[in-house]
Amino acid sequence: MNFGGNKIIKIYENTLQKYAKNYDEKKMWNKIKEFFVETGINLVIKVLQLWYVLQKPDVPVHVKIAIMGAIAYFVMPVDLILDVLPGGYHDDLLAVTLTLLAAEEYIDDEVRRKAREKVMEIVDEITGEKVSTEYE
Repeated sequence: MNFGGNKIIKIYENTLQKYAKNYDEKKMWNKIKEFFVETGINLVIKVLQLWYVLQKPDVPVHVKIAIMGAIAYFVMPVDLILDVLPGGYHDDLLAVTLTLLAAEEYIDDEVRRKAREKVMEIVDEITGEKVSTEYE
């Protein structure tokens, strides 16, 4: 039984291609830092994983376009659900998660490590102090 999955995927791909035109790395870093608490650490880690995959030279162009679209969607304050509303990041999380599925074969241990390290740098910057990742 087909529930229109191919149609949904095509709509999703077309939407991300539209947003990819608005990809802006500087805006991504600013939004992550400004809305770190509101978006939650899981969404930030996912966005950073996509960003590190985007930096890899062996990733196909169509995957990079999807990643740029998902990051641009995350950055845009006006999207399906306004980010300023309660639950406003649920649509961003969906776009990022679906893109992670498309890019999963390029998410290796190095990408995961870099994303975690960057999150710790951002926390350090926000709090003004070094956050330990060691448990005592």
